[in-house]
Order: sequence, then structure tokens, then C-alpha cells
Amino acid sequence: VTSASPRSAARTARAGLVVGDYNTTERSPVYRDLRATGLRDAYREVVGGPGFSFPVDRRAFGFVPPPFLRIDYLWHTADLACLHVEVGRAGGSDHLPLLGVFARRRGSLADGREPR
Repeated sequence: VTSASPRSAARTARAGLVVGDYNTTERSPVYRDLRATGLRDAYREVVGGPGFSFPVDRRAFGFVPPPFLRIDYLWHTADLACLHVEVGRAGGSDHLPLLGVFARRRGSLADGREPR
């Protein structure tokens, strides 16, 4: 796993994860740019549902709405397979956590063979 920018993580020969709060939705140019690097959106790839992670307990609205935005992402390179991903329970942040399980694909670029 590498700690790098999205663009360099997508080009690396190693397995890479780029995760975090991007404050952007799937309809934004930022999301499209990340996809264009070759990174894969784990939640969209595995679950495909809404994956709302924000806001959590935002009393600024005058009430406590359920999360209604997906702005947190687990991006991965093609030589990783996402086996499981879910939105976790609230834990002290204004975002719900994303939890993922990844494995290196057999034949990944790291061992010189093409990913499947």
C-alpha cells in the first residue's frame, strides 16, 4: 500500500489505496478526474447503493437529519480487489467511517503479470 497522490497511486506498480473525505459527490469534476486516473471507487464497485456518510448529528440544520451525502471514498488501484466495503457506525466525527477489506489480485502488476 502506498501513501501518494491519486494520480501517482494510479500509475504505481504497487497496490495503492487513496482514501478520505473528498467533500465532493460523484457528479463533480473531482470525482471524474479521480476515475480518469484509473482508480476504482470501492463502494460504487462492490455495493452500488447510496453510501451516505455525511452529515452525522449536524444540529446546525435545526434538527438531526440522517446522512444524505456520499463525500467519503475508498479508491484503489486495479491490482487490488475490494472484497467488502460498508458504511460504519458513528464514532465521534461528523462523517460515518467507510470500512473496506482489500486483497491483492492474483497476477497483479507487482509480480509482472496482468491483473484479472
